[in-house]
Amino acid sequence: MRGGDAPAAEELYRRVAEIREQRYGFDHPAYLKALGNVAMILARQKRFEEAEVVGRQHVTALRRVLGEEHPEYATTLSNLALLVGIGSGVTFGSPIHHNARRNTGRPGRQYFSLKLATS
Repeated sequence: MRGGDAPAAEELYRRVAEIREQRYGFDHPAYLKALGNVAMILARQKRFEEAEVVGRQHVTALRRVLGEEHPEYATTLSNLALLVGIGSGVTFGSPIHHNARRNTGRPGRQYFSLKLATS
């Protein structure tokens, strides 16, 4: 992570997720956003296996809360596919990525995946 302290950022992201989970519960958008941030900071540290575990939790929760037709679910699913690809050395074409594309007719926004690619 350029110019920053990724371990300190991770600790803060995890604390935010914990607070939001306690305050709002597992199905609240604020908690789900925090969970996505934890996955993102893990990926930024190239801790892909851990990021994938948290990313899968995030996708599962979004599917339950928003449903498979929601654009945010598809975006997160696409990001997970790219994360899995980056962690395994394959960047595109995974079944997860194709599933995200099928759900929306287009690939999801690839916000943190693009950030990863530039690091």
